[in-house]
Order: sequence, then structure tokens, then C-alpha cells
Amino acid sequence: MKKKLLYYVANIDFYFYRFFPKKTKKVRNYYSLDLSLFSIKILILKVINKIFNLSLSELFYICGSDKFKNYQNIYNILTSNFKKNDKINILEIGIGSHNLSGASGGGSLIALSLYFKNARIYGIDLFDKSFLNIGNISTFIGDQSNRENLENIQNQIPDLDLVIDDGSHFVDHQLLAFDVFFKVLRDNGVYVIEDTAGSYRIRNNGDPDLSDDKNIVTYFQKYVHCVNYEYLKKEYQDNLLKLKDLDSVSFFKNCVVLVKRMKKEFKNINEEDAYLTLDQYNQKFSKNKKKEGYIETI
Repeated sequence: MKKKLLYYVANIDFYFYRFFPKKTKKVRNYYSLDLSLFSIKILILKVINKIFNLSLSELFYICGSDKFKNYQNIYNILTSNFKKNDKINILEIGIGSHNLSGASGGGSLIALSLYFKNARIYGIDLFDKSFLNIGNISTFIGDQSNRENLENIQNQIPDLDLVIDDGSHFVDHQLLAFDVFFKVLRDNGVYVIEDTAGSYRIRNNGDPDLSDDKNIVTYFQKYVHCVNYEYLKKEYQDNLLKLKDLDSVSFFKNCVVLVKRMKKEFKNINEEDAYLTLDQYNQKFSKNKKKEGYIETI
């Protein structure tokens, strides 16, 4: 019963279009509702969520977000970082349905707001999506390619725990947004960049030849060593200072996930010790470590 009911709810826009054509319009694969139908839709989603206590991926499904199809495993993993009742701040860049007027798009924002009931959810889009400004959701009109615009929005919202870039999918826009918002990500915060396939396409300002300034994967490969920042020689620490608080970076198909953890002050490594051979190490520190990997104790 649950599976069938979720299916009907996930396709509610289609049924609205079929039975209330004067209050619904369809352009290509996108539906737009008038505000009265949108309010009914939100009510139905809330009731279904209350009855079944849905997972985040199930909410993405019934809310019409492509995150269910394309990234559900990733977001299921992320729910281990944050609990449903946590008071966190979430930003999503790109709300959906492009420039279609009326109540259209916002599926993932709605899903996030239903799952994280105590969170503040923020969305940025090129077009007015203020119909979503209900409950714990707030939206901004913003241009992902405009640093001043993004920084202005960043100054209006608190520091963040989760950032999802599902915006233009242009590489330079993704890197710009990361530069603005990663620095205001809080300790143990997560930054998700979706649709990194654009990194391999000229039309998305990417580079099929994998240059580090036009390919997201290549760009973050430069910073992989930041997860072991305290073990680096000072010259490398200086070069990678920008992302010294990077705790992990995970590469998935069409997606990159980065976790931030503030690193406390620490002493630089003894670079001379870093170049010691095993024999030199044993002699200097009176150890008896063998080349097989064990320490001889007898």
C-alpha cells in the first residue's frame, strides 16, 4: 500500500494537470500549479510524511526531485552527518523548473524542509521562487556567475552546515560558488557539487582535456592532500592553505562531496625526520622496526 500511495503522490502534478487544467500548466516535462493547488500539494506531502515517517530519499521521490533518481545513495549517506531534529542551516543553489512561472520547482527544498524540520532552508535561483517562502524555507533571486551577488546573499544568511550546488552546472559558476560558500561552512559541514559531468564538456565551460581550472575533479585533486594537512611540509601547507580545513573529498559519478572540519593549530612536521630511512629512524629514536612492518620487542 505504501509503495502505491507514494507513487500517486510523486505524480500529483500530473493528476492536477489532468483534473484541474485551468489551474495547471505543462511545458515540456515541467508542471506549474496555481497557489491554491500548490498549498494542497504541500498539505498532502506533510500528511504522507507524518504517516510514514519517510526517509530523505523517499521525500525526494514524492516531492519530484531528481536527487532520488540520480543521487539517492549519496544523500542517504549524508543523513549520517545530520540527524532529523538537528538545528542546521542548509543552502541549495538552483531551485528548478528554470524560468517557468507559477508554483514550479523546489522539490528538493520541500523534501529537505520536511526531513529537517528544525533546519533553516535557503534557496538561490535566477528566477523568483518566492512561492516557496513558507515554514522554514527562504529563497533569494541570485546569479551564480556573479560574485558580488552571491556574497550579498551570503551576508544575509547564517553560517551553513550543508551546501548543495545544483545550479547552472557551468564549471566556473560552481568554482565561484564554492569559493564564496565553503568558507562559511561550519565545522563538520558538507558541500555537495552535483552535475560535474559538465566538467568534461566545452559547452559547460569544462575541459575534456582535464585542465585543473576547468574540470571540477581535476581541480579538487590538487587539494586531496589537505586531508593530511598537518603531515605536509611547510611549502606544501602554504600552497594548499586555502583548503586546509578540508577533512575529506569523495568523488562519485557526476558528483563531488566535500566535508569540512576545522583543524586546530599544530606544529609543523620535522622535515628532516620525514626524509629518514628506516635504518636512520631506528638509530635516531632507538627503535627496532623491521621492513616487514612490525617492531621487534624481544
